[in-house]
Amino acid sequence: MKNFRDPVVLLAIPAVLYLTLLYALPLGWLLAKSFIGPAGLTLRPYIDFFADPFDWRVIWNTLGIALWVTLVCFAIGYPAGFALARAGTAMQIAMLVSIILPLSIGVVVKAFAWQIVLRRDGVISQFMMAVGLWDEPQRLLFTETGLVLGAANIFLPFMILPIYSVVKLIDPRLSEAGATLGASPLYRFTRVTFPSPCPASSRALPSSFR
Repeated sequence: MKNFRDPVVLLAIPAVLYLTLLYALPLGWLLAKSFIGPAGLTLRPYIDFFADPFDWRVIWNTLGIALWVTLVCFAIGYPAGFALARAGTAMQIAMLVSIILPLSIGVVVKAFAWQIVLRRDGVISQFMMAVGLWDEPQRLLFTETGLVLGAANIFLPFMILPIYSVVKLIDPRLSEAGATLGASPLYRFTRVTFPSPCPASSRALPSSFR
């Protein structure tokens, strides 16, 4: 109860009330309605849904696309987060602007832009033909590949910024200390940098480096 009396905690009350009234309560109401049928409580809608093979195909396609989007965002966002955290001041500002600025553009506008890029005579198709990887133009629009690229473009900043905020707290001298003790770059990354979940401390170093 002492934590709830903290003035800083009280600042979160308006946000909690807002999310509760506009998101939690409506979602809870919809969930409750899904169990109510003409004869009262029922599981029939869920039984009918999971009994349809088409619905299962939609679920697996959705999960597969979500996995690919996550992997693409991670493959690009993880090194980008490290580069952003280790960049100089001027470069860091430029990178932050280039990452945050696209967030001000609506999803609909981005969708129209990707239509130009992914269509049969779009930028990607022309580039692939120019380098000789494709013999003829191919349409990426309205395909799973195009969907993954478009979704990754939208969610990539949300992968980079959290990684950057955590890496920024890791003291780079930890890795330097490992290097002075003969650790290879791969060993320093897997044993020092990657396991470090908090600001730099002696606990982040393997016992052999202490």
